[in-house]
Amino acid sequence: MKKFINGIEVDISPKADLREANLSGANLRGAKGIYSFGPIGETGRTGYAVRHDNKIMFALGCFWGNLDDACKAIRTKYGVNSLYEKQVVMAAKILESQKDK
Repeated sequence: MKKFINGIEVDISPKADLREANLSGANLRGAKGIYSFGPIGETGRTGYAVRHDNKIMFALGCFWGNLDDACKAIRTKYGVNSLYEKQVVMAAKILESQKDK
């Protein structure tokens, strides 16, 4: 399904591929299956938890992966039980709690 937003044609089908999409300034109010959080990490960027193919995936800078892989990558860089890891785990719990909403 295609729709025009601010004069730009976007694919809003359930299978839309947003990899490498620049969502700066995008109004995602009312979007379902996505949770943004931050600032996180040493660069203070925004992280995204996304319900994708019946699992929760994370977009963290150039990283895209599931919760286990995200935590492994975070532990490698920031250590075990860092604030960054806690934020990612909490984001997964929040998105999971919204599963039926």
